[in-house]
Amino acid sequence: MFINLSCPAELFRTVLPTEESPACGLLLYNLSDRVIVSAEVTLRLLNRRGEEEERLVYRARALNGRPHNTFTMNVPCTPAPAIRQAEVSIDKVWFADNAVWRKEPGQETEYVPNQLPVSRSLSNLKFVAGESAVGYPSQQEGVWVCVCGRPNPDRDPFCARCLRQKELVFARFNREAVEKQLNQKERQLELKSRSALEDTARLQRIREERFVLRQRKRRFRLRLLSAVLCAVALALLSLGVIAPGARLYAARRGMEAGDLDGAERVLLELRRFPGAESLLAECRYRQAALCAEEGGEIDALREAAGILRAAGEREGAAALAAQAEARLARALLADGLYAEAREAIAALGPEDAEAQALRQEIDYQEALENMNQRYYVLARNIFLGLGDYRDAAKQADACIYLPALALMENGEYDAAIRQLERIPNYEDSAELIHHCSYLKGLTLEQKEDLAGAAEAYFTAGDYQDAPDKARALTYILAEDAFSVASFEKAMELYARIPGYEDADEKYLASLYTLGHRALADQEYNRALTLLERLPEGYEDRDSLIAQAAYQAGLGAAEEQDWARAVTLFERAGGYRDASRRLERAQAALEAEQAPPPEATEDAAETAEPIATPAGEPTDTPAPTETPTEAPTEAPTEGPTATPTEAPTGTPTAAPTEAPTEAATAAPTRTPTPSPEGTPSDAPGETPAGEATEEITDSFLVRDDE
Repeated sequence: MFINLSCPAELFRTVLPTEESPACGLLLYNLSDRVIVSAEVTLRLLNRRGEEEERLVYRARALNGRPHNTFTMNVPCTPAPAIRQAEVSIDKVWFADNAVWRKEPGQETEYVPNQLPVSRSLSNLKFVAGESAVGYPSQQEGVWVCVCGRPNPDRDPFCARCLRQKELVFARFNREAVEKQLNQKERQLELKSRSALEDTARLQRIREERFVLRQRKRRFRLRLLSAVLCAVALALLSLGVIAPGARLYAARRGMEAGDLDGAERVLLELRRFPGAESLLAECRYRQAALCAEEGGEIDALREAAGILRAAGEREGAAALAAQAEARLARALLADGLYAEAREAIAALGPEDAEAQALRQEIDYQEALENMNQRYYVLARNIFLGLGDYRDAAKQADACIYLPALALMENGEYDAAIRQLERIPNYEDSAELIHHCSYLKGLTLEQKEDLAGAAEAYFTAGDYQDAPDKARALTYILAEDAFSVASFEKAMELYARIPGYEDADEKYLASLYTLGHRALADQEYNRALTLLERLPEGYEDRDSLIAQAAYQAGLGAAEEQDWARAVTLFERAGGYRDASRRLERAQAALEAEQAPPPEATEDAAETAEPIATPAGEPTDTPAPTETPTEAPTEAPTEGPTATPTEAPTGTPTAAPTEAPTEAATAAPTRTPTPSPEGTPSDAPGETPAGEATEEITDSFLVRDDE
């Protein structure tokens, strides 16, 4: 398999076009630290035999490819039943900072994928390295393949996709290391399980001792009566005169005295005797009530809860059943049987305060268990569901804080920052965010990624010497951009470090150069915007602004945007004939805003044609009658009249277009000098040393055309 390792974007998945969605969907991953805003790809659609059905080159704009994140791109194409596969080649990538990556021929590198099939080995690897792992790392000729499946050049110490360090990947995620870690996990789980069993056994012994002590105290009071009853019963048995009725009576007396176990044994023997079944049910009910009040083993509590719940119509039975179920839930919770504990109190309604507290405690203990086993997402969801119960909110934040610390230890600073930003008020999260940014800056600075390092130092805020490092690196980058005439980038960088060395002067110089370039490139609106940001009195700022405003006003007049033309000609001041063009733009604006006059037949009959200078647009229709001959002869080749001398610095106007039929038919005016010193309509001489240009009375002809 071949791959271009220099490409800043990586293709994850392609979706073939359909009738519902006539576009080939691409899922891309941004490997760089800059935002991707546009990309150009070559798409080849293949049939079942691998033959090319269609090839097209498409550039997508307005993408939002955030650094180290996936983003989508759709390539419009026509769906066809024969298409079975799509091959994509990324040719160009544009970044938000106007940088461009281009594919160069011969940069593709061959490698062997390390993806494992679905198996126990892959499951073990994912358990150790995370869900992004696809195979064991491998070292190949010229490249090393990460555990995430991304090939990287040998010189890169970090994976371009998952940002894992090469040394750690080969040390921790090879086959032997993974098996070793799994064995350690199993031993830890075994030790933890053994410890839990020992704790459970110890608690069970304590409960048994307490239960035995209570039983002894209860039976001590009945020992004498039981001994007397037994003696009487033995005596009667020995005499052969005891009857089932007497035994039943003795069992009733023993049950009333509190000897429930002895009474139960007797009643079980007399189950077929009339009245014995009801007495046995009463005896068991009393046993269940006693167990609900004093507690007991899990099986005894479960049986007691069932007996009491079955006797729900009896007075006090429901309350005793709820008490037994609550004790059963606590016993199951102590043994870590969370599901059974919830089931034990399932019959209790939401109004039961004790049941509600038990449910919260069960969820809380289960969440703690999941957090101890590093199932942080599951534990956090449970903690969030508990609301303000105990310290559930704090524990929910800890489920983000602890994995963030692990990411920070592994050098995954971006991932750690994303986690810590979710809990900015938890313990020292805010300080750790700055610390991670600072460490990231140090790492990028060692890798000579000055732009990334500077951005990281800026993110670190006032942490240690981060501000000084950020300004120093930004100044170096600005100087590099300034030295290669990349003034727009240099201006942005200088603007980030005001007051640092000569950054302010270099910023103004870059801004001035960009404005001058825009003016030279006839981007007059952009030039005006840039030059107006310069302070007053800077170089020849005012004259350049007047020139840019004048040229932009010509463009606005050409588009008949009279309001903007008036503003721009006012900004041009006394540049060239800006005042004359301002008067015409104002007249055109007033005519545009004035309501249309009502035409009448008399006005149409009395209307006279208005003479319009050649080349100037007019809104009045040409007269239908043929005009009389002009009182003056038309000029022959070259000017016959004495040219009017134009004032110094003011260009003369010359006709730029041949006269139309309407213009040749119109009466000819004798050119006369302008009383205000503006250029006359007749061609004139241009003073020496000034640029020769053509200025007409029409706004539709720009000065630079």
